Amino acid sequence: MFRFSVLPGLLLLALMTAGIAEEKNAAEKVAAEKIFRRGMSRSSRADYEGALADFNRVIETNPTMADAYYQRGIVYHNQNKMDLAIADYTKAIELDAKHADAYATRGNAYYRLVDYKAAIADYTKSIELSPANPIAWNRRGVGHETNNSLLTAINDYNQAIELDPKFGEAYVNRGDVRRKLGMLQAAIEDYTKGIELDPTKANWFSTRGLAKGLAGDLEGSVADLTKAITLDPNLAAAYENRWTVLTRLGQADAAQKDYDQNLKLLPTNQATLQLLKDKLLPIYKQYPAPKTTSDFLTRGNAFYAAAYYYQAVADYRRAVEIDDFNADAFFDMGLAFGNLYSFEAAVEAFKKCVEVDDRYYKAFQELGELYRYRLNLYDEAIKSQDQAIALKPDYLIAWASRGAAKKSKEDYPGAIQDLNKTIELDPNYAFGWSTRGETHFKMGNFDKAIADLNKALELDPNGANSLVIRGNVKRAKKDYPGAIADFTASLKLVNAAYTLMYRGLTYTEMGKTAEATADFEEAVKLIPSLKSELDQELAKLKTTSPTKAVKPSK
Repeated sequence: MFRFSVLPGLLLLALMTAGIAEEKNAAEKVAAEKIFRRGMSRSSRADYEGALADFNRVIETNPTMADAYYQRGIVYHNQNKMDLAIADYTKAIELDAKHADAYATRGNAYYRLVDYKAAIADYTKSIELSPANPIAWNRRGVGHETNNSLLTAINDYNQAIELDPKFGEAYVNRGDVRRKLGMLQAAIEDYTKGIELDPTKANWFSTRGLAKGLAGDLEGSVADLTKAITLDPNLAAAYENRWTVLTRLGQADAAQKDYDQNLKLLPTNQATLQLLKDKLLPIYKQYPAPKTTSDFLTRGNAFYAAAYYYQAVADYRRAVEIDDFNADAFFDMGLAFGNLYSFEAAVEAFKKCVEVDDRYYKAFQELGELYRYRLNLYDEAIKSQDQAIALKPDYLIAWASRGAAKKSKEDYPGAIQDLNKTIELDPNYAFGWSTRGETHFKMGNFDKAIADLNKALELDPNGANSLVIRGNVKRAKKDYPGAIADFTASLKLVNAAYTLMYRGLTYTEMGKTAEATADFEEAVKLIPSLKSELDQELAKLKTTSPTKAVKPSK
């Protein structure tokens, strides 16, 4: 009897213990939720230290609470501690894979670190999870715009506006892109819509004033810039822009006051203002009121020669608005976009050029070069160069570019054939020798590679890329001192992140850890997103990464 009578007592004790534990857990949960709400309140009042203390306590109590990591990440973000913020956003995502806000804010952090590729990827994921969020579409548009993908940016801004027709910032952002594309009237309409929704933003009036000035509405430009200055007397850009417009209007005294005020607010702007005075304003003076396609094309070419590419694009756009069969204007527009690193827009311009004139072989060649060198679309590059060569069989640059595209596609025999033709057409063309040397390197023909690269450097001693390729060949041959010498010589010409990485890898193979780490740190500062590729290269060497302490520059 005794043995059996104890079981109910044990069961009762177990139930009581479980009940106490449940009550304790419930109490801790209530306390944690209270502390979490207090942390939110402190964060909203910029009491970041207090907020951190609260979120830390919540995480200690409940380490699986995604929102606690997310909110702590926001605090770190506001303190400009991007590495810690990203770590917390990432933890929140690990705990809750559908946390759209964590993706969006991590995208903001990557954007701040100038890692636009990572930022866009996070905005995209946020949109997939929450497609009706206009803010995410707008932010991704900003990422694409900053990355010079202007046409893609417009699509995102369109979506943000469709979701929220009263989203003033999205209108203004779309206006900025349209202005960069030379679509001045459409840009002005967007700025106007944004201003109607919020007439208190000085910079919105300033950018509309800039667009009006580019479009030739000088009086309207002055009115907008004056309004911007009224709203924000410290907006230096508005004084600079109004100075240029007043100078064009011949109002020298008023212009000088704006010039002086701009320098007072921005003392380092002296060189920029002098350049505008010496190069930009004389072009406006020489071509004050273009009217015909020829007029706009001529002034656009003058802007292009002076490296004022946005002004050039605007004039080329006006030229084709008047005559949409002007192939030269489309071609020149493509070149200008290329110089602005707006490669999507450049491709569209060159496509329009060959649509208008299918015998414009230079446009096919430029289009192919964009596909090859900028967009890594090698099949498209080869097709475009095929058309250029068919139209002009002795077109040296097309042969060289097609050979380079075939090399990138790992069609090494085809590349060698095209590059042989390039060298046959012009034995003094250094790029042909350099690219053939790189192709031989890819094929494992190191001695032939060295011979071609030596010839390229004989023809062009300042060929930084040839030095880098030769350095990599020497590294492959385990001539480490020779490789270091070539990488160092290249870096004296161009301080490139990849060259620093290659030199660092060579130092690593030589066992010179301190020198390697210094190069890796500098490389990651130049291109923060390079770190992952660098770690992969180090993994190939079966080396512990010395980049663990390397953080992207803020």
